[in-house]
Amino acid sequence: MGASALQIIIKAVNATPREEGIAEWFFAVLLLGLVALTIHLVLTTHYVIDGQLLFIRSGFLHKITLEISTIRKIEETNNPISAPAVSFDRLEIFYNRFDTVLVSPKDKQGFIEDLVKVNPSIVIKSRYNRG
Repeated sequence: MGASALQIIIKAVNATPREEGIAEWFFAVLLLGLVALTIHLVLTTHYVIDGQLLFIRSGFLHKITLEISTIRKIEETNNPISAPAVSFDRLEIFYNRFDTVLVSPKDKQGFIEDLVKVNPSIVIKSRYNRG
């Protein structure tokens, strides 16, 4: 009864003519789910600076609240790892002793300037300010 995803995919690829309709529906539903997830992540990813706090939200997976005073460094990156960022043109925020998070604000320079207003000791390594 509990077929694994791999078994379902193998069966769909090796489908008989009668089963091809099921395989087509399976892949259509899978594709629709991936598109819906991508749209959800794009529409719900945002960063809010409120006083001494930076709120990072992306979908239902990433909900991070940082004290801006713990941010040590901000560096430009194109790191492709999964993150609450909708672009590969990202900023990596180093905070606490060993923690990092990737973000992709629309206005990177303004975002950096707003964080530095709260914590002037942040080291910036970007085209906006070579620190």
